[in-house]
Amino acid sequence: MSVQDWAAQRCTISYRAPELFNVESHCIIDERTDIWSLGCVLYCMMMQEGPYDLIFQKGDSVALAVQNPVTIPQSCRYSEGLKVLLSSIMVTNPQERPNISWVLDQVQDLQSRSPNTQTNMV
Repeated sequence: MSVQDWAAQRCTISYRAPELFNVESHCIIDERTDIWSLGCVLYCMMMQEGPYDLIFQKGDSVALAVQNPVTIPQSCRYSEGLKVLLSSIMVTNPQERPNISWVLDQVQDLQSRSPNTQTNMV
């Protein structure tokens, strides 16, 4: 309960990992919890709004919304590789989320495949 209370006080609700809304006894909170928040930031950078911002603004339950997969809009203009990275990060089950080493490897791979890494079109 103390972890859940801590998260409620210190984590932005629309960037909070699903496991922090209802923290079960003996659950493992590790870097994959932060990977979720990183995914929310990446989503926001790509779509110019967070994945749960509209839900929060309407007053609907973010805690319920984060239990469902994130949908990447069809109009997303970024590379398929970046969309796959985002989808891989935004997995509801923290045990299925990648660790930071995997994320960094994927980013390096995306950069090496991009002819011009100075653009925002990775």
